[in-house]
Amino acid sequence: MKNLSRVKAYQQKLYSALGIEWREDLFNDRWLTLYGQDWDKLAERGLIENDFCALCGNDELKSGYYRIPAFSYYKVRLPICDNCWEEKGYGEVAQAQENFNFGKSRWYKILPTYFQPDESVIQEVENFRSRFSLEHDFLAQMISMTPWSVKKLQWFMLKKIRTEQPTWPEKEIWKSVIISRMNVKLMTADFPPDIDSTPLSRAEINDIIKQATTIVKDFKSFVEVVNYLLEIDYKENRFYDPGRLLDDLNNILENISKAT
Repeated sequence: MKNLSRVKAYQQKLYSALGIEWREDLFNDRWLTLYGQDWDKLAERGLIENDFCALCGNDELKSGYYRIPAFSYYKVRLPICDNCWEEKGYGEVAQAQENFNFGKSRWYKILPTYFQPDESVIQEVENFRSRFSLEHDFLAQMISMTPWSVKKLQWFMLKKIRTEQPTWPEKEIWKSVIISRMNVKLMTADFPPDIDSTPLSRAEINDIIKQATTIVKDFKSFVEVVNYLLEIDYKENRFYDPGRLLDDLNNILENISKAT
């Protein structure tokens, strides 16, 4: 049977461990899309529970279904009960993805669907990997660190929230996308920054969350939301790339031709 109070308490515990403020509106399947590195940190602290469904709290796990977060080094397993598996269509999605991925490189299969590049550039990305003798896992990680991936993720979140909240006004959805992005930053706000990056402070991130309604007020399209979030990452120097390898990869993904 469903036990929502149990899974809500579980989510609150994990969010608290990551330094994220828990809210009732965060309680849906979107929370399973926390970054793989965050699930790994939770696993290292022994906080992962495997005896009930991560979506509804049901402890009847007959078929042994589970989901593994993208980029989880430890391949953390999140149990899913039979009812939620069928209700969310995870089985159909997994089969369709398996069919679509047939014959593709391993780096492509590692990536979550929202980071998988267009068919037209797959071979060029593979040529890039071969040229620099990059491991598949490393290339997948590189792709997730590009400006291209930041944009892709925001469009994915737009579509996801629209589906989950069909009655919300468009700007309320844009606001939610911004808050979701800021919550991701809150997860690492207290960790040592990446090389040469200057991440926003916890106070600055919370200030953006509080002002999200005002921020989207004059935006005319979602492109402006994406550019706003991308500009923050650039200011934080999130795309530090002294060798310009990441920049070359990003140009391939964006399908930008080099000037001759």
